Amino acid sequence: MDTRSIEKAGTRLAGVDIALEQLSGDMPYKKFQALWNIFLTSWKSAYTIFEKGSKISGPSTEWFAAKKAERLSDPLLKYLYEARNADEHGLEVPTEYHPGFVGIGVRGEGFSKGVMVNSTADGGMRFESIDGLPVLVREFAPSAQLAPIVARNSKSIAPPTHHLGVALEDKSPLNVARLARDYLARMIEEATALRSE
Repeated sequence: MDTRSIEKAGTRLAGVDIALEQLSGDMPYKKFQALWNIFLTSWKSAYTIFEKGSKISGPSTEWFAAKKAERLSDPLLKYLYEARNADEHGLEVPTEYHPGFVGIGVRGEGFSKGVMVNSTADGGMRFESIDGLPVLVREFAPSAQLAPIVARNSKSIAPPTHHLGVALEDKSPLNVARLARDYLARMIEEATALRSE
């Protein structure tokens, strides 16, 4: 592996880290979109850098071919790669804004499984449990979520539900970005082991 590609990929990892440090769920959506773009661009460009750096030797070329195949088969890696392409070359936005809301009668252990809504004399509403258990009310904050994107081959790609064979319990953009960041860090470690003397 060409040493220059490892060093340059390290700067892209630093770009990913900067975006991750600033990304949060409670920031204005436009700022979130800008930071998400920085994350996607930094993360994806490491692949281009490694592809060029891997041409120096047979083992490096084989290593990158395996990483490219994994990127094509892994739902999280494929989604992010295509999301950057869609963001850069298309009109789609790879995230969508979900406004906050209040859930009344949300399911939870020890809480009512059903709620009745009754009118009050003053025109308001009263929520009553149908089984005598307390009613769970939960506030859901506004958030940015990953959106389906259209790949260059015109196929729609849904947000990822798995990464490296493991189901994603947390499908938030921030968690997906952290997993992708860790994957890139491992790529840099592996490439470092292949560097030319």
